[in-house]
This record gives sequence, C-alpha cells and structure tokens, in this order.
Amino acid sequence: MNAGPRICLGKEFAYRQMKIFAAVLLGCFRFKMNDEKKNVTYMQDDDKSSYRWRSSNQGLS
Repeated sequence: MNAGPRICLGKEFAYRQMKIFAAVLLGCFRFKMNDEKKNVTYMQDDDKSSYRWRSSNQGLS
C-alpha cells in the first residue's frame, strides 16, 4: 500500500505490537487434537443476493 509522504510513522510498530500480543495471548492456552471424528454439516448460501445475515439481541435481557 502506498500512502505517500504522510503515512503513519507508527504503522509498522503497531502491526508488530499486534502480532506480539496475539502470540502472547495464544501462548496462554493449551491446544490439543481431538481423536473423536464428527460429521460436520456446512451451511451453504445458494442465492447470495436474496438476503443478508443480521444479528439481533431480541429476547435477551
């Protein structure tokens, strides 16, 4: 991306900080493989132009 002479001077530093934060955060968790196999059904949108997904919190109190 070329933003010219007025590009943010701290952009690279901010990206580096985000990567370090993500690495430290992921280091706080333990991951393991699950030996159990499951059949997974994926949702498929046949007509993408007919509607859009919306989220609402109606009914939550």
